[in-house]
Amino acid sequence: MNREILYHPAMRSWVAVMLVALACKGSKVDEAPNPPAAAVATPAAAPGDHGSAAHALALDHDTLLQPEAVVAGRSDADSLVDLMKRTSATIIAHDRGLPDELDALVAARAGANRVWLTSAAGDIAAPALETELAKLAPISIRAGTVIAVLRMVRAGATASKAEAFLPGVWKAAAGAGDSSIDAVIDRVWPPR
Repeated sequence: MNREILYHPAMRSWVAVMLVALACKGSKVDEAPNPPAAAVATPAAAPGDHGSAAHALALDHDTLLQPEAVVAGRSDADSLVDLMKRTSATIIAHDRGLPDELDALVAARAGANRVWLTSAAGDIAAPALETELAKLAPISIRAGTVIAVLRMVRAGATASKAEAFLPGVWKAAAGAGDSSIDAVIDRVWPPR
């Protein structure tokens, strides 16, 4: 998958452009990225039962907030993918009272990770989940910080087409001068 993040000055936000290449033979796709929704059987759940498979959160998509070449120069792709998998698994394991759609903004730098949880309604306060996310082992980073967004959506819900739900502190930091993603992260999570 090839990803590129473009800064949109009028919107003061980052816009993700993703290109996906699938191997095809003739008119048939060799491997579908996900089974069709009708092919996935889930048990019925009581209303409000977010712990059941029928209402569980799942990763809808992920987006890098830096150009792929920048991320590749700072970390190895397998490590970053592993961190994103561990982050989404932790969120799914602690899915009590979370909204139907949320973003986990994952930042990693040498010796440390940080995760911010947000939704369309704003920042999410989930102290027990935040404690577990803080325990995730850091990945190998050569230099700087790498940042990705994980969009989590509850089964049966439709993911919005909205860009990443940015944390309030990120929005405030973006208005304080240099608004590159690296500058914003350094303001809200200063390097040691």
